[in-house]
Amino acid sequence: MYAADTTEITQEPEGTGRSREISIGREFYSQAYVRSKDGKYVWKSPRTVGKWSNWQNLAGVVWGEDLINGINPGFLKLGASHDATSADGGTF
Repeated sequence: MYAADTTEITQEPEGTGRSREISIGREFYSQAYVRSKDGKYVWKSPRTVGKWSNWQNLAGVVWGEDLINGINPGFLKLGASHDATSADGGTF
């Protein structure tokens, strides 16, 4: 996948946790925190709210140029160049 933006909100023992990760190509950005019921930050990464941690070429970040990838334009063109067939459950 070339780009993704995910947010997760969780209930932690200390309060509400929130993490957000954005990947664009081989770039990966993240920020996360846990905030108590009274609004104080119990934990945050990076340490300054509003800042982002940034990495490149992380092994866990999927790269959208992979040959077999449902959103790679080249792969979609290859799949679209063949006739469609149908089976129980839909069209392939």
